[in-house]
Amino acid sequence: MLECAAANAAQTKLRATEGAQLRLKTYVMRHWANRLSLKGESTFMQSNQIFRILALLIGLNLPLVAEEGALDKLVSPELNRCLNEAGLVDLQMATCVSREGSDWDSRLNTAYATLSDYMPSEIFSQVRKSQQAWIQFKNATCRHAFDSEGGGTLSHLFEAECILNLTIPRTLELEELLRIWKPSYSSP
Repeated sequence: MLECAAANAAQTKLRATEGAQLRLKTYVMRHWANRLSLKGESTFMQSNQIFRILALLIGLNLPLVAEEGALDKLVSPELNRCLNEAGLVDLQMATCVSREGSDWDSRLNTAYATLSDYMPSEIFSQVRKSQQAWIQFKNATCRHAFDSEGGGTLSHLFEAECILNLTIPRTLELEELLRIWKPSYSSP
């Protein structure tokens, strides 16, 4: 019964996140023309920028993350080295995955903070709402991943893996949004 309630709560959080993202997409689509016309870029550059915005907004970047094994390609070599050294010890593996998650969380926070400097405040407020909904969704989902293992040592690994698997795509989304608002941005 508790698992059903947790699953329902996670679905509700996901719907809230999707709703916030849809509102953000709608808002940005309405205002992209003003932003581009102020930049004084060539027509080709404006077309390229428009395509990137529309591709992001309609989700053309999602197959990068949804492709099987895509997340494995994005983690650092240090994670694989650490996991090999950890053997099959749950808590040591969880520590490795948590460190990688912290690195991705730092990237996410950098992209988020930089976005606040480059986006108009009315647009960034929608990003903030979307980010807050995503954090609630991540926390509920990963708490469920922890609880589903009964709180044993394997639970820590499941929770750390959940956090990493949700943080990587969100980081990439924010970094892509940042590249739209600050084309010279390059991720670490």
